Amino acid sequence: MEDRDVSSMMKRVEFEELAQELISRVEAPLKKVLEDAGMTVEDIDSVEVVGGSTRIPALKERILGFFGKDISSTLNQDEATARAQYAEPESIPAGINPWVGRFSIKKVEPVNGEAACVKVKARINIHGVLTVESAYVVEEVVKEELVDEKEGGAEDLDAPLTRKVKKLVKKGDLPVVSATSSLDRSLINELREKEMEMIASDKLVVDTEMAKNSLEEFIYDTRSKVNGGILKDYINPADKEKFIADLNDAENWLYDEGDEATKSVYTAKLAELQVIGGPVIQRYREAEARPTAARELRETINQLMSQATSSEDKYAHIPEAEKNSIVEKCSKAQTWIENKEERQSMMKKYEVPVITSAEIRKQRDDIVYFATPILNKPKPKPVVVETPEQSAPASPEPKASPETKHDDSKDMDID
Repeated sequence: MEDRDVSSMMKRVEFEELAQELISRVEAPLKKVLEDAGMTVEDIDSVEVVGGSTRIPALKERILGFFGKDISSTLNQDEATARAQYAEPESIPAGINPWVGRFSIKKVEPVNGEAACVKVKARINIHGVLTVESAYVVEEVVKEELVDEKEGGAEDLDAPLTRKVKKLVKKGDLPVVSATSSLDRSLINELREKEMEMIASDKLVVDTEMAKNSLEEFIYDTRSKVNGGILKDYINPADKEKFIADLNDAENWLYDEGDEATKSVYTAKLAELQVIGGPVIQRYREAEARPTAARELRETINQLMSQATSSEDKYAHIPEAEKNSIVEKCSKAQTWIENKEERQSMMKKYEVPVITSAEIRKQRDDIVYFATPILNKPKPKPVVVETPEQSAPASPEPKASPETKHDDSKDMDID
């Protein structure tokens, strides 16, 4: 009540007196149900109620007085269908009906005055039901085939070169008419379309309720934050009074003529309020995110400049010009963030920010992508200088032994 939470106590007797006109309406639909079913109160064996509203004692008394029978409340709406499926088989007669279906093969004509041979393809589908897939006529045809030399013999010159063979040939498909306990295919397709329409209708109901809840949540949440909450400094004072009035009007509409509106209407109402409320929320989020993004940018700048100016051995192989380019880029980023923050500090909180957290994160990513390949450049492999192999000293040539004169006289034969 006027943005204040209030509470009060009321006795049940007083409440039932105030709600008497509403509670008395319950008998009308009960009479209508019996009339539509062609039944009377005496035909009812038991009464089962489900739902939260049926727990009201005054409502139970009305139902009890109408039927004159005790009321049972052992079911909930989720279990009701399962209980019915459990109880329904009890009403089915015992035993199994042997009749599966009637399958008729049409347009079967005699072949040469005799009964035609028909082949039928049947199978059990995934549901365990016998179905006839197709049927076709098979005709016996005599064909001539070449005789294999192994059978006739290569030396038997009088053996015939061909022989007559009887073969079964498929002549054509036949129409199959199935009469089973299942529904006709066209009716199944029609029912499937209706089911899809019901699914779409149910989804629309859920989406409509979600759109209504989103509008209601935005009204309550934004109004409390703008009117003295965390958003109070982020809305233009010239817009604040009108915006709160728009939120109040939307709330009144929502609980009056807008209670049964469509999804598109709720969405449009929310979009109208977000024209002012959206930027206010965004400015607050940016004010919260900017300091963190700026701190991360400065930490990255300090880290990269420290590595680029380091005298460590792992960076010694990087050319000075490339390391200086990192220092220069980091210095530019440092100057950029300082100038932007100085300008932002002079802005009102409800004014459009001159810098966003996304721009700061992009600036950080730019210097990281620029500096990382340079700082991670691998050291060049050391150049291996091949030393010429020392030639081994030449082995001295063997000295020729002095020639000995051959004494031919020793070889002479003496008589």
